[in-house]
Amino acid sequence: MKAVIIIFSCIILLGAGAIAFVMLPSKVSYADNITCNNKTVQGYIGENINADCACIQIMPENTKEKPFFYSSNTVVATIGFLDGQIECLNEGSATITVSIKNSESTIISDTFLLVVSEASYSTNLYFEHDNLVILSTETDCQNIITFVGQSNFTPIVSYAVGGIVNYDYLSGNITPVGTGDEIVTVTIKTSATEYLSKSFNVNVVGNDEITPTVYNETVSVNQLKRFNFLIEATGMTNASVVTITSGNDYIELVEYDCSYIIVKGLLVGQATIEIVSANSRVIFVITITH
Repeated sequence: MKAVIIIFSCIILLGAGAIAFVMLPSKVSYADNITCNNKTVQGYIGENINADCACIQIMPENTKEKPFFYSSNTVVATIGFLDGQIECLNEGSATITVSIKNSESTIISDTFLLVVSEASYSTNLYFEHDNLVILSTETDCQNIITFVGQSNFTPIVSYAVGGIVNYDYLSGNITPVGTGDEIVTVTIKTSATEYLSKSFNVNVVGNDEITPTVYNETVSVNQLKRFNFLIEATGMTNASVVTITSGNDYIELVEYDCSYIIVKGLLVGQATIEIVSANSRVIFVITITH
């Protein structure tokens, strides 16, 4: 009688017609290389960060081996052996070693320097404006932000909608990239575990989207003159944009609000002043005379 031995899954022919099934061990995919691309990483006392911030690269990418971690100075910072989670404890520096197996009995490693400093936090922030209306063609609109206290941490800027404006918290520049209503939020870290967020509203309107009301007026050279107008500002403070669109050399815009402008004639000629809110548009065509 023929004997059949089923062990695993590879067929081996034995003598006397017997057949055995065995499974050959699969080849273990070890790592060939490991690199910490960021050689210096900044941390702050009380902060928890991950070794991933050193941009660790392992080749080949499909290796089944996992890295493990070691801190040279656990007084400054400890690190999870398997998860790479770093706890920054005290000022100083520690060399973080990242290792991985490249054979059954050998490992390869790379290192990065962790520098831990005393943390400092901003306690509050203020925007110059809480509400703004800007034209989609504007390139010089700003909403300056003031931070109370110096901070080591970069503020986080987020958008409720997205695709309408880009906000640079350093310069305060607002760059329109679309039209519509947007809420811009800036979040700061106020302690090791606490955050503070504040927002401002911005409405981006296109000149061609609103039919204007046009006023034709006159003013003499060196004369101050006030012109009133009605414009819908949707109840928002600083919700209108006032711009001299032509004739800057002929007229000076002395003062304005959401219901009037005060101008001064400079030279004989003609100037155009445009006022735009979220849903209204006014154009003053002003002739400057002697």
